[in-house]
Amino acid sequence: QSFVWVQDKWIRPAGDAPAAAPAPPAGAAAMAAPPRAARPAQAAAANAAALAGADPFPVGSTVLASPDQMDGQWQRCVVQTAADAYGYHKLACANQHAGAHDEVVNTVTQTAAPTKWMKPDDPAFRPDMQLAAAKPAAPALPAARPADGPAARVAQGAYQCWSSNRANLLLNFTVTGPGQYRASDGSAGTFAFDPASKAMRFTGYINEVLPAGFSALYHEPKGLPTVSFQARGGEAAFCEKV
Repeated sequence: QSFVWVQDKWIRPAGDAPAAAPAPPAGAAAMAAPPRAARPAQAAAANAAALAGADPFPVGSTVLASPDQMDGQWQRCVVQTAADAYGYHKLACANQHAGAHDEVVNTVTQTAAPTKWMKPDDPAFRPDMQLAAAKPAAPALPAARPADGPAARVAQGAYQCWSSNRANLLLNFTVTGPGQYRASDGSAGTFAFDPASKAMRFTGYINEVLPAGFSALYHEPKGLPTVSFQARGGEAAFCEKV
């Protein structure tokens, strides 16, 4: 009888008399394919290892991320899940923003960000630095006000106003001509000035926004044109020509 070794067993050609198959040839065991059940498990393990090596931000790690995908919007986050099919990680991020009184308020937000908008945590990173950079700087406080000086008329030009040691943009105005001014809202108004008493009387926007009982005085301390708004307790606001 003749037998032919095919893959992992002997095959007897048709027509040959039945006979016991000989032993497998030398080296046949080494050539045999691995069991089929083992192949998927091996592939899955290799695939998982490859994925783990490709993700630089493992679950539980702390990173800096910008879910809005904008510079200046970085947050310190903890990775919640591995990257999905679109490259996004779910994150728990510590947000910081300015409160009603300029204090820093902390919250935690569940969000997501793509890998390209994530980077390793930097111990020197401070979210409040971003807040300071995004917030426009207030104008510098003026120097101490010098002694008063005489004035015959109100100087023309723009006046910047202050109250409670802060810029008061609503009161800003521009003297456009004798007895004429333009308010911060763009509207036109008039004023009267008495050099003897230094008193000013406004009509229009400034008169409407000043509380009842306020008065205005114009003077030029050391040549600096100034309008002082007075209340019963003293000066409540002042505006200086810039």
